[in-house]
Amino acid sequence: MKRVAMLLGLAVTGCSYDLVLLAEEGTVVPDAGTLEGEPVDGGGVQFGALLAYEAFDELGGLEGLDGGQGWSEPWKLQSVAEEGFVVVETNPLASTAFPGSARYLSGGDRYATASRRLDVEGLFTAWIDPADGRLGVAGTELWVSALLRRDENAFEQMGMRLTRGGYGGSAQVYRFGYDHRDGFWSVTLGAGETMPTSRPAVAGERLLWVAHLVFDAPQATVETFVMGEAQSTLERVHSGQVPRSEMTFDHVALSHGAFAGEGSTDEVRVGTTLEAVLLR
Repeated sequence: MKRVAMLLGLAVTGCSYDLVLLAEEGTVVPDAGTLEGEPVDGGGVQFGALLAYEAFDELGGLEGLDGGQGWSEPWKLQSVAEEGFVVVETNPLASTAFPGSARYLSGGDRYATASRRLDVEGLFTAWIDPADGRLGVAGTELWVSALLRRDENAFEQMGMRLTRGGYGGSAQVYRFGYDHRDGFWSVTLGAGETMPTSRPAVAGERLLWVAHLVFDAPQATVETFVMGEAQSTLERVHSGQVPRSEMTFDHVALSHGAFAGEGSTDEVRVGTTLEAVLLR
């Protein structure tokens, strides 16, 4: 299988990426028409494509919402959180820097989690690991992004997860979130230690989160980037490695804290390149 890859130009600091795409020798360079972030129709995969997305365009409760593309099931909530996740348009995450609709997901209810299964057997067939039927076969990679905001009254347990099965917990393979440790966003890989990043979790700040998962054998490399409204480049805030077999996943999950309005999420995306998951 050909590796799906794009190499990005380094910014001056060496810790950030600018958005200039450079072809790496031996990689598959997408056609210009596949770099616009448009979802792919049918079963054929276009490299450089947006495979799954959720824009939370339907007002009301999240339970059973089935918008977007690239998923095999609607959103499911833990039973304690039936009223905890709601699509609203009160204080949009979309802005000049991050274009999108006025609607977004607001939530928080007893630290509960909402999750949705990706269309593993459909658009993601090329990424299936035959050992467990989940995404992450050796020699592939994926990009995942979302627009996040820690809202004014947020305290802890707000963030995005990649999981095996719904709800996270012991099935969690990756987490980016805020849990009040030193006031910074943090990253957790698998069952490992939660590591604070260098990025402060500023209440009210719109933040684009991007994760780059490279499924090499035997290790998987996971890089985490963020970008605020005032930034023109992605800032790498964490990089780590874990056994690839511990990084395979099939769900995207999120949590917003203990009470309503503690956190907000919008524009969840999974794609084959950085360009596919950027908001523009």
